[in-house]
Amino acid sequence: MKYDITSIEHLQEACKQLKAKYQPPVIFTLTGNLGSGKTTFVTHFLKQFDDSVLVNSPTYSLVNEYEVDGTVFYHFDLYRLKDELELLNIGFEDYIDGGDYIFIEWPELAIEFLHENVVMLKFKNSKFDRSLTVEDHE
Repeated sequence: MKYDITSIEHLQEACKQLKAKYQPPVIFTLTGNLGSGKTTFVTHFLKQFDDSVLVNSPTYSLVNEYEVDGTVFYHFDLYRLKDELELLNIGFEDYIDGGDYIFIEWPELAIEFLHENVVMLKFKNSKFDRSLTVEDHE
């Protein structure tokens, strides 16, 4: 499925529809170039649960954890990791087994550890538009 996310309103509607479609536990992999809307998507997805939640990019912390009314969210940014050993050293396997919603930006190193309930989100942006393509992992 493909969504136009050029406006915040369109992005919010996409998040609303994805929240309704995918029940926890679910792992979202987020791919796309820098500035394509990955972290903004996570922000608006979490706002579907609590409009006051403050989402920060996990670029330097590698993973941020959020909890809203007992629902646990993990948000990873694996851009700076160099190999699978670094991924395992941050306790990645424990995280993916412990969250309700897991978001993984730059997921290439993590793919082999993901087996169930994986939804691939592919972000594209250009000068004139932004889109999000959603694919269930087979």
